[in-house]
Amino acid sequence: MRRIVHKDGRATGIEFTGENGEEFFQPASTVVLASFTLNNSRLLLLSKIGTPYDPNTRKGTLGRNLTHQVGTNTRLFFDKPLNAFMGAGELGSRFSDF
Repeated sequence: MRRIVHKDGRATGIEFTGENGEEFFQPASTVVLASFTLNNSRLLLLSKIGTPYDPNTRKGTLGRNLTHQVGTNTRLFFDKPLNAFMGAGELGSRFSDF
């Protein structure tokens, strides 16, 4: 997906590139950002949705508290703690039978 197409504050579809480089538009009544956290922010920036965060002026919201946390069922033990509590809490949920 290249970008989210929007008009008057509502997403109307997505733009994507095919394997031969041709661009396509897929209209949609609902657009769900369900890729990796960093890619979601990238898509919002490319689509010019929201105001990018500027750390110098502390203005904008897009990317301001950008965190990600990957949950696994594997437990690893290291000499130093990994601060596993850091990240967004909602990233721990999943849709099993969506």
